[in-house]
Amino acid sequence: MKTAPKNKFEVRPMTAEEGGGYLVTFPGLPGCMSDGETIEDAIINAADAENEWIIASVEWDKAPKTRPVQHSFNSGQDEMPVVPYAQN
Repeated sequence: MKTAPKNKFEVRPMTAEEGGGYLVTFPGLPGCMSDGETIEDAIINAADAENEWIIASVEWDKAPKTRPVQHSFNSGQDEMPVVPYAQN
């Protein structure tokens, strides 16, 4: 994977009505979200969204005090950990 978000995020599959694919949200970053056709695409897109959200928050002086934590994948049944790929 090219990059992984640094803040806690959640991944869930989107319904057919939502267009399919996967949605990534950040509980600690209000309004920050992204999606993708695959889980990997959604997470890569989320890293970009996270970065832009933080840049905008710093510019607006509203950046939250967050730190990286373990991520989770909610399949709608049991919660499974999502382990970011090692970055080279």
